[in-house]
Amino acid sequence: MRLNDHGGLACTESGWALAILLALAWLAAPALALIRRGGWRALPTSLLGFVWLGFGVDFVIRFGLLAVDSVEFGNDTFRLADLDGATVEQALGLVLLYWGCFVLGFGAWGALRTPGPLAAVVTLGGEGHQLRRTIVLVVSTACSVLASGMFPLPLALLTPMGIAGTLWVIPAAYVWAEWSANPNDPALARLRWIVLAPALVRFAASPFREHVLPLALIPLLAWRCTHGRLERRHRLALAAVLPAFLLVGNAVQTYRDFLWGGGEAAEVVEERALKQTDEFVEPDPDWLISVRRFHGLDSVLLTVDLVPTVFPFRDEPVVTDALVRGFVPRLFMPNKELSDRGPEFARTIWAYDSGLESGAAIAPSMPGDLYHAGGTMTVALGALVWGLLLGLVDRWKDALAPGGRVAVLVLLATQAAPSVERDFVHCVATMLQSLVVIVVIGAGLAQFWRPRVPRGAAAPLEAAA
Repeated sequence: MRLNDHGGLACTESGWALAILLALAWLAAPALALIRRGGWRALPTSLLGFVWLGFGVDFVIRFGLLAVDSVEFGNDTFRLADLDGATVEQALGLVLLYWGCFVLGFGAWGALRTPGPLAAVVTLGGEGHQLRRTIVLVVSTACSVLASGMFPLPLALLTPMGIAGTLWVIPAAYVWAEWSANPNDPALARLRWIVLAPALVRFAASPFREHVLPLALIPLLAWRCTHGRLERRHRLALAAVLPAFLLVGNAVQTYRDFLWGGGEAAEVVEERALKQTDEFVEPDPDWLISVRRFHGLDSVLLTVDLVPTVFPFRDEPVVTDALVRGFVPRLFMPNKELSDRGPEFARTIWAYDSGLESGAAIAPSMPGDLYHAGGTMTVALGALVWGLLLGLVDRWKDALAPGGRVAVLVLLATQAAPSVERDFVHCVATMLQSLVVIVVIGAGLAQFWRPRVPRGAAAPLEAAA
């Protein structure tokens, strides 16, 4: 049955039943996975909240849109509309399996007494010393500029430098959490805006929208983690910022053309304006372009349709590959695999028999990539492992003070929310690499900032005794 004979997805009765089950499983996930932490109330301050939001947009809501018109909301071709009901049914079943295993893994952990490796976040937060926070802010901002591509860097340094370039959010989160607890402090009231400046610098050097997300996430999460709720003014601000964030694609692309294309600003703006006013082709509105951006379900549908009939299973040990890429530095393993699943997917499954060619990376989606890697059991295994990892990090985060919790949420938000669109190995390896960089830099700073005892003097505990 189709909702739209022109371009809606073909769904059997079983397909519609699976779609309903998927929506119910999505809605029930916070109550099940966070049952020991307050259920839905804990969702905004949990990493599950970001994954839940990304999954809902990419699969649950996306199915509704494609069921109405998979041509208009897809990529202006009939590839999705031409898929048979059995393919749609199999894809929905895989997505449901993925979500169930992920939620099971995430909710498996109980409360932890210590923050584990995330104890390094306290050191990076300056432990109340403004000078230490300033050092982290400045050095991290410099790292983000160096890793932006404006300057040549050895490949072995690119990933750690890029992760170090995100650590400015840690002292910023602590400042905002302290101000939220004491909003009448004039020094914190001024400092809270200054510590957000690295987000603007990072966006200027590397214009991706996620780089300015901390401008909204840090203040909102700091207030929520400190007071347990958001005030009406915060909710109104969030309602205004979210659609604006999704609809500024043209402006961001114009700036990218200017920054990376090397043209004059006026020429770039004029060229894009001419493209949009082409008398032969009416340009798509910004809202439709934004809607098409979330195509995780599209990728799964195409993958299920072509694997293994056209493209064989890759039969890859995805968990082992993720651990190797996450823990072994490129300095010791120069031939380590690059994160090229997006471009590869764009050249193969996405472009197959479509007449479309694109040099850009296309998100393969985690369920689809796991299915291509080894079939249904690999989907279940990968989802369970990813859920266990995120759940463990989330439990470590809960053992921190409000400022530390905010820092971890903001640091990992851009890894958690879009994870359903990315390949498994990339997501797990990036998460592990982030933890390693945080621990190494935190340990180094702890040694550097440790009080020095003059030679021959008694240690503090010995003197007290």
